[in-house]
Amino acid sequence: MQENNFFFLSIRGIILLGRCDMKKNAFTLIELLAVIVILGIISTIATVSYTRYISKSDNAAYEDGEKTMEAAAESYLTYCSTNPLADGSRCPVIPEKGAAPIEVSLSDLTSLGFMQNIVDPEGTGYCSGKVFIANKNNAAAVNTYDLEFTACLVCKNYQSKDSICAE
Repeated sequence: MQENNFFFLSIRGIILLGRCDMKKNAFTLIELLAVIVILGIISTIATVSYTRYISKSDNAAYEDGEKTMEAAAESYLTYCSTNPLADGSRCPVIPEKGAAPIEVSLSDLTSLGFMQNIVDPEGTGYCSGKVFIANKNNAAAVNTYDLEFTACLVCKNYQSKDSICAE
C-alpha cells in the first residue's frame, strides 16, 4: 500500500496542491556524478597547490644551502688570514685586482669544520659544490667586505643558476 502525502507549494503567492511520494530515499545518478566531479576538481586544485608548495620549499632549502656555503667560505678566509689550518694545508690567497676568482670546494669547507654537509632536500643524499671568491672592487682587497662570494651548489635535481657556475 502506497502512502500519499499532500503538500502545499507557494510560488509567488499562488498556492499549489500536489502529491509527494515519501518512498524516495536515495540519490539520483546525476546527483552522485555532480558530487564526484566537484570532489575531483577540489582534489586537482589541492594536488597542484601541494606540488607548488613542495617545489618552493625545496628551492628555498637550496638557496639557504648556497648562503650557508658563502658564509662558511667567508669564515674560512677570515680564519685562514690569522691562523694556520689544522691539516697543514695552505689558505687560498685573496684575489688581487683583475685576478681570476679562487675556488673553495664544499668538501674542503666541511672537512675543515666550517660547515656541515648539505643534505639534498629531495632525500637523495648530499649535495656537492664550490664557492667562487672574486675581488668585487677591482682594488687591493683588504678584508672580506671587498670580496664577492658566489656559491655553486649541485644536487641531484638542482644546480645553481649563477653564470659562473655553468663553467
